[in-house]
Amino acid sequence: MSQILTLFTTPVIYLLFDKLARNTRRRPDAQELP
Repeated sequence: MSQILTLFTTPVIYLLFDKLARNTRRRPDAQELP
């Protein structure tokens, strides 16, 4: 069961981080906001 969970969550987490990385690259001024 844990292997299935890992196989499912790994690509999801990878996609989430990739999406966040694209957003930060696209909007560098967003990091300056409080």
